[in-house]
Amino acid sequence: DNDINDHHYVELIEKIENEFLEAVQKNIRMRTFRNPIKNIRMSRANYSRSDRIGELYDKYFYRKVIDSGRKTPVEMRELKIRPEERDFCPRTDNAGRDAKVPILLINATALNTGHNWRFEATKMGEPA
Repeated sequence: DNDINDHHYVELIEKIENEFLEAVQKNIRMRTFRNPIKNIRMSRANYSRSDRIGELYDKYFYRKVIDSGRKTPVEMRELKIRPEERDFCPRTDNAGRDAKVPILLINATALNTGHNWRFEATKMGEPA
């Protein structure tokens, strides 16, 4: 943990930034309807467009960060960046660190209300 410096975090963020751009360019919205078998599944009550988009987000965004060979979906809580300490809390424990541990935060807009919506490793929803 003491060997980690700001340069390591910059490299990590640059890698995530490049993978994020590559994933955005995949046009996930259109890929939602590209698979005929998934389209048939979406006609049923137990599988929706939201389920399908969730699978695509997992495939193109989250799984690359955790483990590209993984077969199971990535849960948001797994995206938490932790140093070796088990009970690390970036908001309180970053103060004494030379290289601060970043917090992943994805800002979005809820289409049905137009309100801000945040995805974090510890919670998701409208900001307080």
